[in-house]
Amino acid sequence: MGLRMGQYLPLDSPIHRLDPRTKLLVTILLGLASFKAPYPWGLIIIVSMILILVAASRVPLYHYWQDLRPFVLIILITAAIQLFLTPGDYLIGHSPLIITQQGIAGAMGLFMRITGILLLARWLTATTRPVQLTNSLETLLHPLRRIGLPLHELLMIMTLSLSFIPLLGEETVRIQRAQTTRGANLRSGNLLSGTKRIIAIIVPLLRGAMQRAAYLAEAMEDRGYEAGGHRTHLYQQKLALSDYGLFTVVAAAVVLIL
Repeated sequence: MGLRMGQYLPLDSPIHRLDPRTKLLVTILLGLASFKAPYPWGLIIIVSMILILVAASRVPLYHYWQDLRPFVLIILITAAIQLFLTPGDYLIGHSPLIITQQGIAGAMGLFMRITGILLLARWLTATTRPVQLTNSLETLLHPLRRIGLPLHELLMIMTLSLSFIPLLGEETVRIQRAQTTRGANLRSGNLLSGTKRIIAIIVPLLRGAMQRAAYLAEAMEDRGYEAGGHRTHLYQQKLALSDYGLFTVVAAAVVLIL
């Protein structure tokens, strides 16, 4: 069926072997730098680093494209607004749609920033298991426990949400195929029939999601899960030399650029 949005892909790559905390911190640093890096050279360096990490992950580019595809229209519209509505040195066009030098720079910069951040987010989720990501967040945010924040419970909710995303995607495809097998036309028709098609998919999808949630709650209760309890991890996270090296390179590049 293929990899779904946000799903982990088990591969043997240098990125997969990194500590999840390192990948999380690198994602945060490069994500912030993507917004703040000056255009063009600073942003080009940041995006180049993201592309190097993407290549090192050995995740097929097709899977990155699967996650980017739903945002293509939004990216193009946002870049077009920046292109035509940014005042500056006139190049071509007629009022109110005028292309300026500053508009081209702004559109290119915005396109690179949004695409880089989306690639970075997919890189993190494709190379890090949801449980590992949650454990890393719990370790990094541990000081917040001192102010009474129910950190473990919040991160547990996040982990379950990430786990449900690919399941809901697979369930949607399964329902669509079942409806098509029964003779339903899911590709053409007017607005009314389109609304009925959406309802025909959403209703069983919500029913299945609530049923999965009920089964999961029962399974957690049967295993003695109790909110607020002190827990330890089966596998302890350890930083290796590669983790220190990657974080140092990324942090140094971000500091120099910003």
